Amino acid sequence: MQEKAKAFLLSFLVISSFTFVGCGGGGGGSETNSTIADSNTTPDVNTTVDLRNEFKANTFYAVKDDIQSKSLFKISFDDNLSSWNLESYDHNYSSTMLDTVTENISLTTDTLSNAAGSLQLASKEKSYIELVSTLNPLLSIKFFQSSTLAEGYYNISLKDELRAKGFFVVQNNASNRALYKIDVKDDLSQWDITNYNTSYTDPISSSYGLPITVFDSNLTDSGGNVFRFQSKETDYLSLVFMDSSTLTLKFYFSQAQALEYFNSFDLRKELRAQIFYAVSNNINGKTLFKLIFTEDLSSWNISIYDGNYTTEPSQNADANISVSENTLTDSSTILKVVSKESDYLSLISIQDSAFTFRLYKSPNLAESYFNK
Repeated sequence: MQEKAKAFLLSFLVISSFTFVGCGGGGGGSETNSTIADSNTTPDVNTTVDLRNEFKANTFYAVKDDIQSKSLFKISFDDNLSSWNLESYDHNYSSTMLDTVTENISLTTDTLSNAAGSLQLASKEKSYIELVSTLNPLLSIKFFQSSTLAEGYYNISLKDELRAKGFFVVQNNASNRALYKIDVKDDLSQWDITNYNTSYTDPISSSYGLPITVFDSNLTDSGGNVFRFQSKETDYLSLVFMDSSTLTLKFYFSQAQALEYFNSFDLRKELRAQIFYAVSNNINGKTLFKLIFTEDLSSWNISIYDGNYTTEPSQNADANISVSENTLTDSSTILKVVSKESDYLSLISIQDSAFTFRLYKSPNLAESYFNK
């Protein structure tokens, strides 16, 4: 790779805004986000939620969670959304306020920014709105309408959630998903794990009586791996590996819901070892690309073309990337999946919503969209 070409490409993207570590046993798993069950379903990118409407002159009881710890805040937004006031509390809102600060902010439909960085809308649930740091996916803030709901989430005990229960578990790591059935003992000292391939009909392996240690907010398995209790949702519990946010465990209460998630859309499966003819689009116009992804999704080769694919590319370079269930990250931007259509994947820049990207399998379709 020519360094000149690489430098040009990275600068172009900036300008454009463009291991189961183990539950103790088992491994492998098949390759298969939240939910695109078929080729025409759109993932939830919260297009109907406008943070400006949600936050304007409003007050919330918020829980900041960085996986290592949780913190309680009362957060009030001013009428013109130029600042927020944060009051911090210790364990509950009936205690004496620890500190208060007012900070300048800026707000778009889906992003809140201050001097420390940006938080992007992750989801709007029945009882809270969740924003996640664009710099650290483990750092989130959940905004509740009542102090009771915020304290309830803050005080959830993993011990109570796991004790003497059976779960259908989907492990998600940097490269794929794996399927497990896990039963936890009443005294929380052990769990039994069965690893499955693509359904709960054919077990691959089983391990029984594996020792674990469970606290209110984390679990340590027999290999010494620590998982932090991230959240309790309607259908599942979510745990995150302390050493890497790319490894998560979703403990479903229902076999059908676990399988639905296991078989749902996964950007890694769509991109692995594939070639795409892509078109970027922003306020400066469109650009034509050819993208070649490696098998391990650690890098891509990018070629830029001047209007069609019949000539040699004007620029070509390799670049390191990382890919999750629904995001693609390079050195300068994060692209999030908007939808999977019949003939292309649609992505959008998290940092700049004016920058979109279409990935076609056909060069003719890419050129056709480019020339519209």
